[in-house]
Amino acid sequence: MSFEAAKCPNCGAQLQLDNSMETGFCVYCGTKFIVHDAIQRMKIEVSGQVSMSGISTVENDINRGKQCLTSKDWMNAFKFFVMALNKQANSFEAWHGCLLSITQDFSFIDFSWVNYKGNTGLESVVIHSIQLSDNIQKQKLYPSIKQLPHLIDKVNTQLAQEQVRKAQKKRNIAAFIWLFFAFLFIISNLSENNFGYTMLILGIILLFIGVSNFLPRSKEKYINHQWLQYTQELETIVERAGV
Repeated sequence: MSFEAAKCPNCGAQLQLDNSMETGFCVYCGTKFIVHDAIQRMKIEVSGQVSMSGISTVENDINRGKQCLTSKDWMNAFKFFVMALNKQANSFEAWHGCLLSITQDFSFIDFSWVNYKGNTGLESVVIHSIQLSDNIQKQKLYPSIKQLPHLIDKVNTQLAQEQVRKAQKKRNIAAFIWLFFAFLFIISNLSENNFGYTMLILGIILLFIGVSNFLPRSKEKYINHQWLQYTQELETIVERAGV
C-alpha cells in the first residue's frame, strides 16, 4: 500500500489516496471518483509549470495534453492542445494532438462535443495536420487519416443502432400494454350479435397494431445526416491531399 497526492475532480481539494484502490471518496465534498484519474489530475497540475510571466508555455500545454491522452481524458487533452495553438498556431504537435483527442486515437468520435466546422473542428484539424507535417510524419499520419471517413460512418451507424435499440425497448413496453388491453377487449366482446362482432374486429385491429410495434425499425431515422455530409467532404480533403 502506498499513498499518492491526488485532486478531487469535483471540488479540487488535494487528497492523499491509496493507489491500490480502484475508487475513492472526497472527504470534503463526498464525491466518488476513480482513484487513478484523481492521481493523474494532480500529476497533470504539478507538471503544468508556468513561465515567469505567469502564462503556461506551448511546451507545457502540449505535455499536459499528452498526459491527458495517456489517461484517455480526451476532452481535457483537446483543451490543452487548443491552448497551445492559441500561442503557436503553426505547431504540428498541437494540431496532431487535437486530431488524436477528437478521434480518441482514431477509435471513436463523440458527436456530442466534437465539431466538424470551426477553427479547431475536425476539418481544420485534419487540414492543418496534413499541411504542417513533414514527409516522415505524413507517412505515419496518412494511413490513419485515410480511415477517418470510414470511422465516422462506423460511429454514425453504431449510434443509430443504439438509438434504435432504445426506441425498440420503449415500443416493446408499449406493445405489451397495448396487447393486454386488446386481449381483454376481444374477450369481453365475444358475442353473437352484430355489435359484438364489430367490437371483435376492432379488438383484432388493436391486436395487430400491438404486434406491429414489436417489429424492428430501420436505423435510417437516427442517422446523423449532417455528419454523413461531413464524411463526403472529408473524403474530398483526403483525396486532394493525396492520402
